[in-house]
Amino acid sequence: MAASMQPDRAGDAVGVRRRADARHQARRAGDRHAQRRARVLIAAESPVRRAEISRAVELGTASVRARAADVHAVLAAAHSCHPDIALVDADLSGSALVAARALQSLEPSVLVVLLDAPDDDQMLFAALRAGIVGYLLDTFDLAQLPRVLDAVLLGEISMPRALMTRVALGLVSYLQAEHTREHAVLAQLSSRQWEVLGLLADGATTAEIADALYVSQVTVRSHVAAITRKLGVPDRDAAVLFLRGVEGNQRRDTWTIDRPVVYR
Repeated sequence: MAASMQPDRAGDAVGVRRRADARHQARRAGDRHAQRRARVLIAAESPVRRAEISRAVELGTASVRARAADVHAVLAAAHSCHPDIALVDADLSGSALVAARALQSLEPSVLVVLLDAPDDDQMLFAALRAGIVGYLLDTFDLAQLPRVLDAVLLGEISMPRALMTRVALGLVSYLQAEHTREHAVLAQLSSRQWEVLGLLADGATTAEIADALYVSQVTVRSHVAAITRKLGVPDRDAAVLFLRGVEGNQRRDTWTIDRPVVYR
């Protein structure tokens, strides 16, 4: 299971930003939800399953506005009813995760909860990357669904405690790997490029860097171009942000990047 614990870096980063945005929008909409019944879209292949979920939703304050049996029907329903929450069953025809991603694209503010989900790390992280805010296993008691809906509307993520622990461990592993990658990228810089990057971080202009290092401005620009290429960033400002981000991470981890001292 260790291999499946490693989340996809770029995908997780996107997933984290989207979930944060969804939680922020949910909190801002809290008063609005308190004054009207939250609109719910139910997506499940089986009509029996859709009926079970509908009955559970109606036990609380939310209102079922649409039901769908496949991805295409989900998108059509979302376009017409603009749901606050989409309850997507894992057995949905056309893939539950495809539906979750499509919903996020069509209705960025919709909160997607996956039902009847497998206890599987690969599926769990894939669901998080798809932007879900709820991951409920097949052992979940539907009688507790109204409580889950209330929680996600308040900006919470709903999943079993054991899964939350595994997500946290996966995140720690990802951050450690990211720190290692960033340090390896910076290690590609020559000592002179380090000097130039350090001066850029101090706010020096091209002319000031040239004077400090006793080189021409053309040489400075050449070093800057090499730095941005090695760091994989578009310009000098992005290179400085990259350095500051890494140094900030290292300070939080109680150790720092060894930047060469530039004597002027």
